[in-house]
Amino acid sequence: MALFNEILTEDYIRGFANGLRKEINSLDEDDIINYKPAFVEKLIEKYKIDTTFSIDKIIKADFRTAKLENSISTSTQSGKVEVIVVDYVYNISGNSTLLSLKPSIYSNYLFDVRIFDNAIKITVDTDYDDPNLNDQQLNIIKRKRDSIIGVIKDNVNNVIKDCEAFNKVIEEEILNLIEIRKNAIIQHRDIKNKLI
Repeated sequence: MALFNEILTEDYIRGFANGLRKEINSLDEDDIINYKPAFVEKLIEKYKIDTTFSIDKIIKADFRTAKLENSISTSTQSGKVEVIVVDYVYNISGNSTLLSLKPSIYSNYLFDVRIFDNAIKITVDTDYDDPNLNDQQLNIIKRKRDSIIGVIKDNVNNVIKDCEAFNKVIEEEILNLIEIRKNAIIQHRDIKNKLI
């Protein structure tokens, strides 16, 4: 799954709205004419977008050397240099699909993030070629890590805002769709009765 790049949030929401419309239009006429509040609640629960999500604690941190292009290292003049990169794995909970949606308000990022079932892995590139990192270097790495997590959280929060806007109007939308279909059914039945 690509981070904030699989699908636009508005397209994701449109998929829920289209599914809702299709389900209401496929229901038995008598169910529409005689619908009950419990029926509306059932549809709300089915089509309401789950906006629960959190990035929890770090479950793993490790560093390694990697050859990177265009890195600023003093140890070599070649196009690829060997530097230290730090991998952090965070536990995540909630609806991880939110990580794949591109929000209407979006912060660009230039870092490596991998998404797993219940975790994300971020990789922090450094300019350091010596694995014996001092306290100042470690603090710089942690600030970069925190900045990356901040951008991820900002984007997820914007996705959540987009989805919650849909969730706020879903009951009204359901009632509107039922009313439109109900009126069409009644009109159709009236015409049928007049033909007799």
